[in-house]
Amino acid sequence: RAEESMHQAQARTESVLNSMAETYLLFDRQWRYLYVNEASVRALGRPREQILGRILWDLHPYILGTELERQYRRAMDERVSVASDFHYQTLDTWWEIRFYPAPEGLAVFATDVTARKTAQELIRKSEALLQAFMNNSPSAMFIKDLEGRYLHVNPQFLRSFGLNQQSVLSHTDTEIFPPAQAAQFRASDARALETGAPVEIEQTTIFADGVHTTIVCNFPIAGAEGKITALGGIRTDITE
Repeated sequence: RAEESMHQAQARTESVLNSMAETYLLFDRQWRYLYVNEASVRALGRPREQILGRILWDLHPYILGTELERQYRRAMDERVSVASDFHYQTLDTWWEIRFYPAPEGLAVFATDVTARKTAQELIRKSEALLQAFMNNSPSAMFIKDLEGRYLHVNPQFLRSFGLNQQSVLSHTDTEIFPPAQAAQFRASDARALETGAPVEIEQTTIFADGVHTTIVCNFPIAGAEGKITALGGIRTDITE
């Protein structure tokens, strides 16, 4: 009965491991594969019988000399849990790998995070492009939250008003500018939020070097679900 109970427990464990989307590997202390689940078989692209009993470094020599090898050996030698991301250049895929010491040797869970890494890289490039536009724009540009607090301003905004980021970010117009100018800015913000569309207004604006005529284009910024989450603005000096 004890043996039957043990076999049932092993079968349940194997069923769970094989139903996992992430790969699960178990190595002995000589780096031989003791167990691989179905996701591992698919990821490795070999039949299970060609994996079990093989040495990790013989099966995947390209790992040698990489940061991944260092993490493998650290987890095994120091008997500590380790997490690491690794880029398999041959397949151009990214994996999130977690190492756990096991009585037999080392248990390894790996998740394909290529889609996440690709999305992060697209976001990074998009942010870099936006930053380049804002940093080089001759117009004063800003983004506020719905309470009117500044979330981001470009260098031209700071130069125009003679301010620094510490005095602007997380502050409202009322806290930064004279009352009349702050009320003017709040009014143009409110119009854009009320209409839900870009609003262009010509205004007299007090910059650090005097009074200028500007055109401000305020526009609501919607989040992923289409709900307005912030307000953007571009203030252009048209005095000349």
